[in-house]
Amino acid sequence: MRGIAAFLLLAAAAPASAQLTRTAAPNAVPPAASVKDFAWLEGQWTGEGFDQILHENYSAPVGPQVSGHFYAAKDGKPTFYEFELITQVGNSVEYWVRHFNADMTAWEDKATFVRFPLVAVEKDTWFFD
Repeated sequence: MRGIAAFLLLAAAAPASAQLTRTAAPNAVPPAASVKDFAWLEGQWTGEGFDQILHENYSAPVGPQVSGHFYAAKDGKPTFYEFELITQVGNSVEYWVRHFNADMTAWEDKATFVRFPLVAVEKDTWFFD
């Protein structure tokens, strides 16, 4: 896995991976990027982590967004889901996520989602706050 898939695993990984994370400084200007930069992500990504099967699907860019969904499963049963968007925000992109339990009850309230602004690009790795 690379890019976003790697970001997701690193974001939730143990402190040993902390040196691989990035946080935006207050009032930092995000790096320039386009949703089109994520066209390579189209497809399915499956792996194992946290004693579960992890699976993501991403669409090709459509207008200013790439949409995706994620699920984690243990013992053949889903444990939670995410709906994801990589979306154009000004001259950069953000990674937006809404989480759901296995019964589809939302973690966030109806009008809320988690936003991760792009903070750095290094070679073929994209870091979201």
